[in-house]
Amino acid sequence: MHHVYQRNYIKTLAFDNPAILLTYPEDYRNDAIKQYEQELLLAMVEGPAEQVEENVNKFFSCRALRKAIIGEKYLNYETSVESAEGPATYCEYMYMKAFGTSLKEKQYIEKRFFYGLIEPTYGREGLRNKHLLSGMAQCLLLSRKVKNWQIEYYQSGLSLSAYFFAKFNPRVVSLPALPTYEAKAKYFTALEKEKHTQHLEAFNQQGGVKITLVFKQQPEVKGFDPMHAESINDSLTLHSTLLKLGKNHNHLNLVNQPILSVTNGQIWFVKRVSFFVPANAIRFENNTFLCQTEQLTISWRYLKQERNKDEYILILE
Repeated sequence: MHHVYQRNYIKTLAFDNPAILLTYPEDYRNDAIKQYEQELLLAMVEGPAEQVEENVNKFFSCRALRKAIIGEKYLNYETSVESAEGPATYCEYMYMKAFGTSLKEKQYIEKRFFYGLIEPTYGREGLRNKHLLSGMAQCLLLSRKVKNWQIEYYQSGLSLSAYFFAKFNPRVVSLPALPTYEAKAKYFTALEKEKHTQHLEAFNQQGGVKITLVFKQQPEVKGFDPMHAESINDSLTLHSTLLKLGKNHNHLNLVNQPILSVTNGQIWFVKRVSFFVPANAIRFENNTFLCQTEQLTISWRYLKQERNKDEYILILE
């Protein structure tokens, strides 16, 4: 309901682009500082009021350090999640706090809103939810400091964090050394990167005939699920739930089957795709490649085809 309000009345609010999350840098230094940053937020929400100013300064300084590591584009992605999802999650929390009276509901509240804020995650795992909750925490802190801050925030046109820092007026301070955070992040972030390699190997070990489609002209991305797409590297993306491409009368619709795309700079610029299908699902008619299974339908005119053992390589219009 809060998102409906935002969509209808807050025209200056920009919702996050989940495609940016696909290439979010997996850097252990950023992960270590972010874990510390999230714990600072929880300490401000649940700790003594006299420590809030000191922790706001540290929180502000964490953001400055992380910006130097991941760059403005990805920090802006984080703030866009906080700005739109933070207030909506704040509404959810306030509702649950008011009406969740049973022990089970109270345990859910603690796990959902507070443990989730500081639960260790690395790389891109759980990243969007982290900033959804960090936005909620900033809303809780603003509620203690500024009366009716919600109206002023939405009228300001600022991101939530920019508005938050304007009200708390923090300064850059020196942060403590974080050897434990860094050691854990270095280990677990490396594991997250290794998962990408393992998932690519599993994709390439599937049964059936491998189909590689090379597009002479860039197709239009008509649909994909960014929350279930995995960037293997800056140009390889493994889709697991949805990918729809089209160009004039040509189309490719795939649901709930892995497909690997090679892109050029952005997820929307697809150069080629690869997937596996049973041999009996493949047909060639009138210079058109046809393929149909329960998960996949393709009809695309091709300019050239090659057959290498158990793989077809087609140059498409």
